[in-house]
Amino acid sequence: MAKLFTFDLHGVLEKGNEETVLKISNIALESLSYKKRFTMEDIDFLYGEFWINYFRHLLPDLRELEYKSLQNKCHEIAMLNPKIIKDNTQPNDHAYFVLEEIKKRGHSQIVISRISNGGLEFFLSSIDMSGYFPKGSYFAVGDNKDDSFVTKNDILRNFLDIRKEGFDDIIIVGDSDSDMALKSVAGGTTYLYLHPWRKPKKCEADHHIRDLRDILKEIN
Repeated sequence: MAKLFTFDLHGVLEKGNEETVLKISNIALESLSYKKRFTMEDIDFLYGEFWINYFRHLLPDLRELEYKSLQNKCHEIAMLNPKIIKDNTQPNDHAYFVLEEIKKRGHSQIVISRISNGGLEFFLSSIDMSGYFPKGSYFAVGDNKDDSFVTKNDILRNFLDIRKEGFDDIIIVGDSDSDMALKSVAGGTTYLYLHPWRKPKKCEADHHIRDLRDILKEIN
């Protein structure tokens, strides 16, 4: 049986990105002369949102152009200071083992992440996962720059449409409602993963897990 494993990146295949987001966001605020700063509590509350929405939350009275400038500044800082990402973001516990097992069994795996395309490629490289997700198997939702941006559902639907061969089952692993909603595209089994230290989340899923190895029952 050929299976497709669909992963989210942040909060699932990696850990520590919260610190990265906190540092880069506050550097952006300082560089553009804003007085307010994010706390880790803010980041935990907003985690999984588009970066621009972090600033909409923190500074609700700005013009849209200012929010976009802050988001763009964050991307610029991240690209010019890769050490911030490498120092704070790591592969999640057991992620390599899980990806290797899926690969050895001959199943397919893709990443669909709420991030810019260049950012996704950079993150995968930073945590040494590019070998598991070569070009054509990682997809960025984008920056939410306008009302026409694609969704995770759009990306998965398009991926399945262009595949010549189908899959016997789809395994969806993520940490958000938008990840679990991928089931509406073509069915499958959903796994809501949360880091062991995160609070439980109310989210409809077939399975709630704290250890990525739990998904390997799908191939054992």
